[in-house]
Amino acid sequence: MTINENKLINVLNYNENPVAIKTHIRGYLCAPMTDNSPSITPLTFSEVESLNSNTNAFKLGTLRFPTEIETEVYKALRITDWEEILTNADIESIILHPSLSGLTKLIEINNVQLFERVRGVFFSLKNTNRYDISTRVERIVNARYKELCNRQIKTKIMLSSRDTSTPIPIEDVNALKEQNLTMQTQMEEMQKMMEQMIAMQTKGSKETKEVKKVDKVESDVKVEQPKKAGRPPNKK
Repeated sequence: MTINENKLINVLNYNENPVAIKTHIRGYLCAPMTDNSPSITPLTFSEVESLNSNTNAFKLGTLRFPTEIETEVYKALRITDWEEILTNADIESIILHPSLSGLTKLIEINNVQLFERVRGVFFSLKNTNRYDISTRVERIVNARYKELCNRQIKTKIMLSSRDTSTPIPIEDVNALKEQNLTMQTQMEEMQKMMEQMIAMQTKGSKETKEVKKVDKVESDVKVEQPKKAGRPPNKK
């Protein structure tokens, strides 16, 4: 399906920094996203084609299109692998919930501009102080960026299962500590109750033994029968 060259296409910027672009007609400054909502820059399709032929803005995912028209626009631009283009949301997920497949996608990036976006997302998350980002992930991001800056296209980074471990959030650690303290207090109270019950049972047992001992002593006492009054019988 052919898109009319004069059709307006909303170009979206999901980044927290502005993106400067220039088409065959004029230049634009795509504003940064605000409140998790992308900025919108309307361009004619002919401008979108011009921008795509001169930059990698759409091929790398720096700028995107609304979901309802993205398939149509990417096909018209002949960008066949657009579904594999990493979004900022994809990058966030890999950083916060690292997996071998996700981290592999990051270290296989061979374009500095695209990796700059990865670093931008990483530092944006880190600077909020709301997330416990793995130090291993941070080392991987910094190491790959250094490789690209040194024009090392093929990475030498070796991933392992340890790189996918995520730290326990401090809130969860505090909650576990509180639960352990509560359980310890309950166990101490139960131990005191058990000691009291044992003490009461021991005291009751002693009292029972003493009663039985008294009863036995009393039963062992012989009571002498009184002698009958009168004279003893005569012996023959």
